[in-house]
Amino acid sequence: MPPRYSTPHRSRAMKMSTRLHACLKSGTTAGGFGFALNSPAAVEFLLLDVDLDFIIIETQHAPVSAADAAHLLRAAQSADPQATPIARVPCHDVYWIQQMLDLGFVGLVVPLCESADQARALVQATYYPPLGLRSIASAIRAKMYDDYINQANDHIILLPQIESRRGLENVEQIAAVEGVNALLLGPADLSLDCGWFDHLPEIWSYPPFIEALDRITAACNANNIPLATMVGGESVFHAQKAGLQIICSGVDTIAMRNTAPAVNDIMDRLHKD
Repeated sequence: MPPRYSTPHRSRAMKMSTRLHACLKSGTTAGGFGFALNSPAAVEFLLLDVDLDFIIIETQHAPVSAADAAHLLRAAQSADPQATPIARVPCHDVYWIQQMLDLGFVGLVVPLCESADQARALVQATYYPPLGLRSIASAIRAKMYDDYINQANDHIILLPQIESRRGLENVEQIAAVEGVNALLLGPADLSLDCGWFDHLPEIWSYPPFIEALDRITAACNANNIPLATMVGGESVFHAQKAGLQIICSGVDTIAMRNTAPAVNDIMDRLHKD
């Protein structure tokens, strides 16, 4: 009789290559959605009904801890394992980058990247040697991916965010850093820093912004990397028309706020009776 616990191992490994990777390979537009409510149920419900190429879990502008992010990621992958999971971390801290990658996030959006030196530091924190200096651990959630240690460097998507005047001034050098495989444009913060904020949400037709966008796009094209953004409403289609390939088309907090007019209408009608 074989030992009690000798059942052959049945691999449940997931593939790191998901929809966003397929979009980047084919050159098609990738559409995604952001989550900041810290609600696994909200993540799960939306992904059960909408085919997203990727999701972004917000930890910069939301009270979401690393432990919270793990629950949100589990909900996403249980509902749709092919939607590429990305985390927006709150800072450049190695701890946050390591935690999100060890949890199993495949992409990282890192805010306020303003120089090539900062970009190189992000690469060092994000990738295993020889490209970076990411610390290795055997008992991490990311090991759910097939052959993770050998596959990670080829599949992780690092998106430094260009959202300041200084970042714009150094965008050519940032885009050229090996390991930076996409840039993410922050239209609102860039406009705020450059004095264009009063032109939101019509910023996509504002000449100084268009000039800045052209410069960022040229830097991406010169290094054969895509440009991403996080916008909503009609700005989604302005971004697509401008040639951006990775577009996060909204966030759950704003989507919920946008239901307010309908709820107010119902309340008004109830109170009239």
